[in-house]
Amino acid sequence: MNNKNGFKRGIATTLSLLLIGITIIPSINGFAQENLSGENKIMDVPTQGGYNITVETDRYYYLAGETVHFSGQITENGVGFKGRIQYTLWDPRYYNIFGGLMYTENTGFFNIEYKLWNNAPIGLYVFNVEYYYNTSVFATTSFEVIPSLQIKEITGELFKVKTIIKNIGDLDATDVNWKIKLDGGAFIGKETTGTEDIPASEQITIYSNFIFGLGATTVTVTAESAEGVTDTREQTGFVFLFFIKVNPGGWE
Repeated sequence: MNNKNGFKRGIATTLSLLLIGITIIPSINGFAQENLSGENKIMDVPTQGGYNITVETDRYYYLAGETVHFSGQITENGVGFKGRIQYTLWDPRYYNIFGGLMYTENTGFFNIEYKLWNNAPIGLYVFNVEYYYNTSVFATTSFEVIPSLQIKEITGELFKVKTIIKNIGDLDATDVNWKIKLDGGAFIGKETTGTEDIPASEQITIYSNFIFGLGATTVTVTAESAEGVTDTREQTGFVFLFFIKVNPGGWE
């Protein structure tokens, strides 16, 4: 009698272990992960090489206020698959200003958009995207935000220097405070300031006051709008009494 009960308990135990095994095996082969839509998906966790990510922007230069478009694909052995990625954007001050998690399309392709602030810092931005389950699989791309106000080349002539400030953006630049400053050489007319509005896609020409002096100089022109958009240009030169020669150079 005892042997029969023991045999029955042995069968029950064996069946229980088999059921547990059936439950555990799928979890070993895949990783159950809840996606952003709240649905449960089986996501493969990489255990070997062959994974790759690409990413790019639709262009390299942007203006403040514009939208940057990122696109790319994640693949395994050259074949796209639906995978979870995480992404981060750093601005020129090395601040993390944007990021998140998302699932790609079934083909591995993804598209991400980021709208730049109207007063976005000028300079180089770096975007990184990586596979969520293996962060050694990543890709980076970069782009630059350039000023919508651009100071063109400074030129010299009798008694003064001049330049052009151009608004290359799609928005008006209001109350643009500009300054022309000569560091060295000038006895009279070292600094000139002014304020003007510059409509979208238009430009203004600015002039210094009367200049008189003798010696080497550095001419610096700055401009800043009420919207926070700025630009600066610097060129060397020489003042010979009332004639001012400005050397070519500066950022165009």
